[in-house]
Amino acid sequence: MNENVTKSRLFIVTMIIVVGLPFLLAWVLMQNPQWITSQSNYGTLVVPLVTTDRDQFQGADLFSRQNIKELEGHWVLMNLVLDKGCLEVCQKAIHSSKQIRLMMNKDLVRLRRLVVVPDHFDTKKFGDWWQQDDRLLKVLVDEAMKEKLKRIIGANRQEGVLMVMDPLGNIMLFYPFGFDPYGVQKDLKKILRASQIG
Repeated sequence: MNENVTKSRLFIVTMIIVVGLPFLLAWVLMQNPQWITSQSNYGTLVVPLVTTDRDQFQGADLFSRQNIKELEGHWVLMNLVLDKGCLEVCQKAIHSSKQIRLMMNKDLVRLRRLVVVPDHFDTKKFGDWWQQDDRLLKVLVDEAMKEKLKRIIGANRQEGVLMVMDPLGNIMLFYPFGFDPYGVQKDLKKILRASQIG
């Protein structure tokens, strides 16, 4: 009889612990919200979405003019070259976009890359790497598009930014200078898994 009472009490104490533990854990986390990392994406959502028209992008060189239609129906990784030219940080960002596309494995066919260059850009300034990146579309944009891009970047006009544009031409994600290529890859994997377009 005494053994049965001990087993019953042990069972009751165990049940109280099992039922109470989640509540205790929730209370501790509520008191210490800094312990929770709630980041689900690495980029900054562009709110509201910035819409573009494909005719706002014009090829800046022969290859880009011949292949500008490749933007249609594809996700686009977009780098910007600011007025001062493409310095080391800018070059690193463009190289990172190339690596991100390659890291996407089977989804790389759904992605295209472009770089928005200033009106007065000179290909000789950019060196051999610029010519050797044979899949990179170099484009000029109209004034309306320049204003939209400036709004996304804001006052902090740093080199080395990356934007993601969906197949409908909406710029939806923005990554500032020094972005993590692996973070971009994770975001893209989630987006492409959920997307029925592109």
